[in-house]
Amino acid sequence: MELIKQLDNIIESTPFNLGHDFLSGKTLVAYGAGRLGEMVAKICTQHGISISFFVDKNCYEIKSILDIPVCSLEYLTKIDTDNTVVLISAFKFPFYHIKSIINQFTDADIFTVYDLLYLIEEAYFSNGWFSGSISIEDKVNLYKVFENLDDIRSKETYLDFINWRVSRNEFDNIESSIISENEKYNNEITQSCLSKLGSIVDVGSFDLSFSLKSLDLYPSISKSYAFEPDKSSYAYCLKKLEENHTHIGKIKLEPLAISEVTGMVCFAHQHGLASRLVHKESNQLEKVDVTNLTEYFNKNKIDDTLIAIKIHNEGDELQTLKGARSLIEQHRPLLMVNCSHNRDGLWAIQQECMNLKNYKFYMRSHAFYGEGLTFYAVPF
Repeated sequence: MELIKQLDNIIESTPFNLGHDFLSGKTLVAYGAGRLGEMVAKICTQHGISISFFVDKNCYEIKSILDIPVCSLEYLTKIDTDNTVVLISAFKFPFYHIKSIINQFTDADIFTVYDLLYLIEEAYFSNGWFSGSISIEDKVNLYKVFENLDDIRSKETYLDFINWRVSRNEFDNIESSIISENEKYNNEITQSCLSKLGSIVDVGSFDLSFSLKSLDLYPSISKSYAFEPDKSSYAYCLKKLEENHTHIGKIKLEPLAISEVTGMVCFAHQHGLASRLVHKESNQLEKVDVTNLTEYFNKNKIDDTLIAIKIHNEGDELQTLKGARSLIEQHRPLLMVNCSHNRDGLWAIQQECMNLKNYKFYMRSHAFYGEGLTFYAVPF
């Protein structure tokens, strides 16, 4: 009952809104020089946006990112508080925790890097989405998803996620709902399904870690069908395959994008973690081959038993599920779907899966700020 009241309060809270001029005339500083910080530096450089410097506790090991200096936290005392915005690019700790650290050195405004990227071009970098006003349809479906989650931890994780996406608030005990990134696809929810005989699907392979780790942990998995359309990531996946000789014959790596449609669609290459399909015409973007999973398996006459499908393709998760509907109904695999990239993750992705019969549903998150949310549909 207490959790339902929390959901009521979130839904009735004032939605967070961020105007397009919140960075106007401001100097930008980024907190966190890890993998996400490197991605942000690359994207900002490509779009002519200047980051003055990074701050990171490892500044003595990481001297710079793309020629942008990495400084100690103490360097924040030198900035002009009124004309500087600090952008958090480290999502392994709660916002309030990092804010308290930054506030020891400056009172400058603090946002996340995804707020910046969202304003550059929503179609490219939609992780910074916020819900806006909650409609009657939203309310109905938020309650449906909440009620159909199978355990308390899933409900708490969902509340944490909605709380941030709607109002940019955090619960005091938010740390308790976070799992490690290593547990994202291998945990108490997924292990029984991944231990079955059959093949897996890896949509949005990025670095091939899901396929390689699954094959390492579960000898019963006969093959992984892995899809990665980004040029840089695809090349990296090929390199990882060469380094892992024991799995070369067990991974079918395809440079295809997966969605609901088939044909050619614009794609934002070389954005690292943020590379994605862009469903609008653009003279600045190359087009890539796109297909749906049902079409791919039918066209290639693949008759493997599918035991799991992982989907993390930067905003096309819902479309991928729709394009795989008949395949899912035929094989009834474990589904592991990222919900962080756009408003589909509020409830539409979950509802698409919850229409399946004889499944249980869970959620876990491996990052803060409404990031890293994975939805699991487990057959029984």
